[in-house]
Amino acid sequence: MPNESEQERQEQLSLYVFGLLERDEAASLEQQLASNPAWQSELRAMEDTLSALAEPVAVPPGSAERLLARVRADQAASAPANRSLGASPGGSGRRLVGPLVALGLAAAVAAVLLLPRLNASPERRLAEYQAQPGAVTFPLTAKDGQNLGTAVRLNDGRAFVLLAADAPQGKVYQAWQVVGSAPVSLGVFQGRSFLSRPLGGGVTLAVSVEPPQGSPQPTTAPILAQTL
Repeated sequence: MPNESEQERQEQLSLYVFGLLERDEAASLEQQLASNPAWQSELRAMEDTLSALAEPVAVPPGSAERLLARVRADQAASAPANRSLGASPGGSGRRLVGPLVALGLAAAVAAVLLLPRLNASPERRLAEYQAQPGAVTFPLTAKDGQNLGTAVRLNDGRAFVLLAADAPQGKVYQAWQVVGSAPVSLGVFQGRSFLSRPLGGGVTLAVSVEPPQGSPQPTTAPILAQTL
């Protein structure tokens, strides 16, 4: 049975997957994820599970508004039911059902809006990031001119990387921020793509091939290094 700290971690990861954490909370979690391959695997498993629940579909116009209107209507309708359960007007049990209904429907709103994005192909995500205001695209090439992929530096300092080929069987790509001469792990890729936390200006991003759970330090020579 999960202990309290494990339950809190799972709750934080779930909120992160749905994009419901505040920016500072998300940044703090991303820092912990970068140095904890086990958490990274748990996060990927959550994302894979969510992606399997729905095929990408166009969200009908007004879907979120209709669901939120349903939240308000169900909250209003639940008030008499709460009173019939014996909740006093000022008691702690007041409007118990309403918030639970609201929470469930709010989760439905998040699912409708976010599942198609979670299920998007890496190429589609790349195009979306490239289209963001202030985004700068960097082609990634080997010394012999071979195309290795594409990196996009976003306006908020994050970097999205999409590599052209899968990692060798039984291996993963791992991203590194080069600080001086020391590489600092940014985490492992999800397949061929990776979205970093916000990075400083002029940072050098490197990628190496590592064991499935990642490594504290690179165990192979980087396949690329790009200043963003």
